[in-house]
Amino acid sequence: MTERSRLLAGRRGLSRPEKEAVLARVLAEVAPRPVWRRRLAIGALALSAAAAGALILLPVTPRDELTARGGDLPPGFEVTCVPAPCAVGSKLVFDVTSTGGATYFAAFARGADRMIWYFPSTPEGLSRALPHGGGVLNTGITLGSEHAPGTYTISGVFSPAPLDRAAIRMLVEADGAAVTRQVTIR
Repeated sequence: MTERSRLLAGRRGLSRPEKEAVLARVLAEVAPRPVWRRRLAIGALALSAAAAGALILLPVTPRDELTARGGDLPPGFEVTCVPAPCAVGSKLVFDVTSTGGATYFAAFARGADRMIWYFPSTPEGLSRALPHGGGVLNTGITLGSEHAPGTYTISGVFSPAPLDRAAIRMLVEADGAAVTRQVTIR
């Protein structure tokens, strides 16, 4: 019976078929869902979490100039004169942009038929330790009279262990393991 017919018949309560219909709807709402749906939901959640983890752990973006220092980038450095332009009396500053995993750095300049050593600075010295991740070295080179005006090629050698001048020469001559930069001195 519908509500209108129940009122016309003078009854206030629900009839037996109406009570059974209400009970069936309530039980359908609160009845436990089949187990396979729950397992499917948990499996889908685990799969999406694994996919998100893989996306986070496996970088797919190409490297650009905003990539963090260090890591698997090749070793590199930049040189700057303070004050610019480079001239006798200026200080040559080394900025290691990436260590490439190396922990030591050696540098020398070639130009005008001469070779000028920066690191190591003495024949008995060793290459210098790099700051972790690179950065500006705390030792600058004051350009003296040995730097005649002209263009110089500054070579930087990155290594996992300290090297003396002979080992650096051998390494550069054997496989050209140096990163180079050009500097013009006025």
